Amino acid sequence: MVLKRWMSWFLVLALLLPGVEAVNAMAAARPAPQAAACLSVAFLADVTIPDNSAVEAGKTFVKTWRVRNDGSCAWPEGVKLIFSDGDKLGAPASVAVGALAVGEKTDISITLKAPTANGAYQGAWRLSDDKGAAFGPRLTTLIKVGAGGTPAATATPKPAGGTATPTSAACLNAGYLADVTIPDYSAVEAGKGFTKTWRVRNNGSCAWPADTQLTFVSGEQLGAAAKVTVGAVDAGVTKEISVEMKAPTANGSYKGVWQLASGAVFGTKLTVVIKVGAGSSAPATTGATPSTGASTPSAACLNASYVADVTIPDYTTFEPGKEFVKTWRLRNSGSCDWPADAQLLFSSGEALGAPANIAVGAVAPGATADISVNMKAPASNGTFKGIWSMASGAGAAYGGKVTVIIRVGAAAAAAPVTTAPVTVRPGGRGGFELGGHIRTWGYIPQMQHAGMSWAKIQVQYGQGATEMINMAHANGFKIQLSALGSPGMVTDADFHAKYSAWVAGLAASGADAIEVWNEPNIDREWQIGQIDPAAYTRLLCAAYGAIKAANPGTAVISAAPAPTGYFGGCGPNGCDDLPFIQGMYNAGAANCMDYIGAHHNSGATSPSARSGHPADDGNHHHSWYFLPQTELYYRTFRGARQLFYTEMGYASQDGVPGFSDQFWWGRGTGTVQQAAWLAEAVSLSRSTGMVRCIIVWNIDFVRYGYDPQDGYAIIRPDGGCPACDSLRAAMQ
Repeated sequence: MVLKRWMSWFLVLALLLPGVEAVNAMAAARPAPQAAACLSVAFLADVTIPDNSAVEAGKTFVKTWRVRNDGSCAWPEGVKLIFSDGDKLGAPASVAVGALAVGEKTDISITLKAPTANGAYQGAWRLSDDKGAAFGPRLTTLIKVGAGGTPAATATPKPAGGTATPTSAACLNAGYLADVTIPDYSAVEAGKGFTKTWRVRNNGSCAWPADTQLTFVSGEQLGAAAKVTVGAVDAGVTKEISVEMKAPTANGSYKGVWQLASGAVFGTKLTVVIKVGAGSSAPATTGATPSTGASTPSAACLNASYVADVTIPDYTTFEPGKEFVKTWRLRNSGSCDWPADAQLLFSSGEALGAPANIAVGAVAPGATADISVNMKAPASNGTFKGIWSMASGAGAAYGGKVTVIIRVGAAAAAAPVTTAPVTVRPGGRGGFELGGHIRTWGYIPQMQHAGMSWAKIQVQYGQGATEMINMAHANGFKIQLSALGSPGMVTDADFHAKYSAWVAGLAASGADAIEVWNEPNIDREWQIGQIDPAAYTRLLCAAYGAIKAANPGTAVISAAPAPTGYFGGCGPNGCDDLPFIQGMYNAGAANCMDYIGAHHNSGATSPSARSGHPADDGNHHHSWYFLPQTELYYRTFRGARQLFYTEMGYASQDGVPGFSDQFWWGRGTGTVQQAAWLAEAVSLSRSTGMVRCIIVWNIDFVRYGYDPQDGYAIIRPDGGCPACDSLRAAMQ
C-alpha cells in the first residue's frame, strides 16, 4: 500500500543529518545561542585562497569568501563573522559584515597570517547575528605552509557582483548542461548557416575572468571563428554560449570540439555534431522547443532511451484493484525528430487494463518526454509485469523497451519479518564493528573504551582527506568517509567521471570505507526531476570501479537513503526509501558495493520495538524502528549484502536546551535510554548478522540551529559518556 504523507516528521528527517558541517581535526567549538530560524547563509566560492593553497611561512594574506543570504529575512546590521574553531591564524575575534537583503551576495574578507612552521592549518568561522548567536554553515580556510600546496593568489578581491581574478588555474572549471539549439546529430541542410548554443555552468570555485573565451579545439570548425568572447561568470552561475556556424556543402557527418579558455583551456569539452545530406532528413531544431512537424523520418534515425520512472518504480506494491498512473521519462536518443504520430505501444506481458497504445507526438533529438498510462492492479495477489516500446504511426517499434512491474497483496510484501538469527553470506566480510561520527579528535580514549574501531567524517566534492585519514590510522582507527556532492552536479555531462576520479583519490589516500553520496532519494541531495534509483546505481557502479582500481582494500558503501514515507512512492521531488532500495536492487546495485548504506536517527523506542513510537500514527512505518528497518533493507537485497549504518543514534534531552518542535518526539528520551538503546542496537546487529558496522551519530557535535545535534552526542554536557560504558559491555 502506498504510504500517505507525514509532512511534520519527515521534515525532521530532512533536517536531522549533519551534511553541512565539515569535521575539524584540531579543537571543539563551544555551543552558541540559537539564532532566528529565518537567518541563513549559503557559501558560493572562495574568491581568494581556496582550500589547500600553499602560503609562504609567516606571510600575511587576505582570505575572502563569497556568500549569499539564502534565508527568509534580511540579515540585521550587527551581523559579524566570528572565529569558530581550529587555527586562528592571527585573525581578529570578529569582522563586521552588516545587513544584507534576502537573495543578495556579499564578499567577506579577513586578514590572516601563515604560521612560520611547515604543516597544514585549518580554521573555521561562522556568521553571528546582532545578539551573538551563530547561524549558517562554517566557512573554512585550509592552507599548507611549505611543500605540497597549490600556489595562492594574493590579489585584492573584487566585489561579489564583479569579476574577481581567479586565484589559480585549479579553481577554474565548467560543466555542460544542455544543447539549447542544434543537439548533436541534428540534420542541417547543405550550406545552411545556423547558430549552435550550449548551456554551461561555472562549477569551479572562482569566477571566470573577463578574458574568458570559447576556443575551437579540434575537428570541423564549420566556418566559425576560432574564438568567441564569453567574459566573466561568477561561480555557480549558468551561461548560454552561442557560435555562428555553417554546414558544409558535401554530405556527411561533421564534428567539432570546443572548450573554454583563459590562457589555458579548462572545463568539459563541448561538441557540435551535425549530419548533412542523405540519412539525415530531419531538420535541426533552432530552439529549445520540440518540433511538431508531421514529416516521417527514416526508421534508421529513430531511437528512444529510458531515463526514469517518474511514478511507480518497478516493484511498487498495490492493493488489489487499485488504479494508478504509470509515467516513464524517455529521451529521443536518435538523430531525427520522433514523428507527430509517435506512440507508446503495449508489447507483451500484463496490460494492467491500459489501452494498447498511447499518443506521444513529435519530440526533438536530445529532448525528453514524460509518457503516462492509466493502469489498474489486478484483483488477485502476485507480481505482474508489462512491457512497452515506442513506435511510429506505421507500427514499427524502435528504441529500448520499458517496463511496469507491480506487486499486489500479500505476495508483494517484503520477506516475512522475523527476529531469528540470519545466516551471513561468507566471503571474508569480517565480524561486527563499531565506530563514531566525530567533529573533533578530542575523545579518543572514550571512543576506545566504548569498543569503537572506526571514525567517520563527511567530505564535500573536491576536498581531500589525507590528514584526517592519517590521523585516524595514527590513533588506531579505521576511517569511513561519506563522499558528498551537490544536487547540481547530477546534470553535468561528465558527472560520473568527475565524481569517480575524486573518490578514487580518497581511496588512494588510504580511506578504509567510502559511502558513495548521501541520501540520493530526496531533493536536498539529488537534482529535482532526476531522482531515480537506477540513475543513482549508475553512479555507484562507476565509483565502485574507480575506488577498487585505486585501492582494492577500500570498502564501498551505497548511499544511505533518507528513511521516509513522505513522498507516497517515487516522483520528481523524491522517493521513499523502500522503493528506492528496491529499485537499486533491480538495477544491479549489489554488484557495485560491499555494504548497504543505512541511516536510523528518528528512534524513540527500544531498537527491537515494532510499535510505541510517540509519532507513530498506527501504520508502524519502519523508519521509526531500528530492527524492522534493518530487516526490510537486508531482505530487499535478498541477504546478499550486510548493512553498514553510517548514521545511527538516539537524541537525549537531558542537559541540553529544549528540542525544537520538529523533534518533539525525542523530548521524552533521556541519557539512560540513549545508552541502553545504542547498546541494544549493537547486540541485535551482532546476533542477527545483518549489520557489518554501526557508526554512532554522534560523538561530540553541538547544537546546529534547531537541529539538536548536541542531543545525539554521546559525550554529554557534563563530560560523561554513559553510552561508552553500555557499548563496551555490548561489544564484549
